[in-house]
Amino acid sequence: MIKKVLLISFLLILNGCTLDSMLSIGEIDKVQLVKRNASVSHYRAYFERTQLKPIVRHKKYLFFYNKKKKDLAILLYKYHTYTLYSLYHPHQKIQISASGSGRYSKVRRILRKKGYRLTSPKRVAAIVDVARRRFKGHKTLRVEVKNYQALQKKAIRAIRSYDATILASNKIALPKSLISHLYNQYKIKATTPKERSAIESISINLHLNRPKVEPIVNLEENLTEEVPDKVMQSELTFNHYMKVASLDELSTFMKEENTQNLLSYTQYKQLKHRLSTLQNEKLLREGSLEALISAFKVNHDPRFKERILTLVKEVQK
Repeated sequence: MIKKVLLISFLLILNGCTLDSMLSIGEIDKVQLVKRNASVSHYRAYFERTQLKPIVRHKKYLFFYNKKKKDLAILLYKYHTYTLYSLYHPHQKIQISASGSGRYSKVRRILRKKGYRLTSPKRVAAIVDVARRRFKGHKTLRVEVKNYQALQKKAIRAIRSYDATILASNKIALPKSLISHLYNQYKIKATTPKERSAIESISINLHLNRPKVEPIVNLEENLTEEVPDKVMQSELTFNHYMKVASLDELSTFMKEENTQNLLSYTQYKQLKHRLSTLQNEKLLREGSLEALISAFKVNHDPRFKERILTLVKEVQK
């Protein structure tokens, strides 16, 4: 029975059937809470992008913020309908039908009446990463949001009062762009040994000395990938991850939220390609039949097809 199920599943895959794609519909265009603690909240959403239309000046998504609700939201436009998805309150959205000239201006006025104003995520202590991703057969925009408001408020209190004890138990790094301006101001103002010691302790507690730079997200970011600035990362580091690093080491490096901004565009693409190659090689060597079938549905690599058929024959024996 198991043999028949495996064979039928594989034949369906070869004929273009995508069961995962059908089952994943309920996960598209919805925001999910990934993790939350007293300092940071992490959210993720996958939005269908095949029918997205530009909202203004070729921008296919914009961010809005409701100060009263403390809610960051993303505006998308398709099928003659604007939809504002809350990024902090999963399952909440506002839909506005609009057509004709000046429709975005009308939508913006409607949203303003509801308390939502155009913003940049960093203005409201959020770090957002938007990327094109395939999600279970769907072409999507993956939106990763980390809300640092709670930690930023504690940091502001600590810096303004030169009181490092407020952050004594903090173990989470606060992105520099969310606090560096205020921190530098009070660092310059620190004149007594006590104040200088406090400001140094605050820097340590916020992990501001880490040689990382968080992703830069524009106010009205386009879908085209931008070449990140070159920052504090030598060619030697790139060569290590390109030629020496193991799969696990490279995978960890690529998952860090600031990696893309630490590399040139070409370097990042090359490392992504090497990671994909190493992952595929490991999967071909060690992957189960189910894992190989799942991968083949995405990459259509003939090596995977050959390996799957080999394993199927082994199962039949």
